[in-house]
Amino acid sequence: MKQDMPSGDALDIGPIDLKALSAKDWETLKQCIVRRAHAERAQAIGEVVAWLLGLRRVACRHSEIIAEARTVAPGHTARGPTEA
Repeated sequence: MKQDMPSGDALDIGPIDLKALSAKDWETLKQCIVRRAHAERAQAIGEVVAWLLGLRRVACRHSEIIAEARTVAPGHTARGPTEA
């Protein structure tokens, strides 16, 4: 059975006769499924972290633009010039 199970992302349990699996084969299949689940979870977490870092980068850049605008045009707000 072990040689019948593809490794990595190629696992497709559709063609496997689940009723005919021995206890050892079930354990091998379970380990394969758990490994795939861990890999997919790690990938999803990595994608979320990358998205959050990108969002942070955009927010920092936005803050820099606002700070620069305040130094270029002191006395002005988003609503227009302030009265002195």
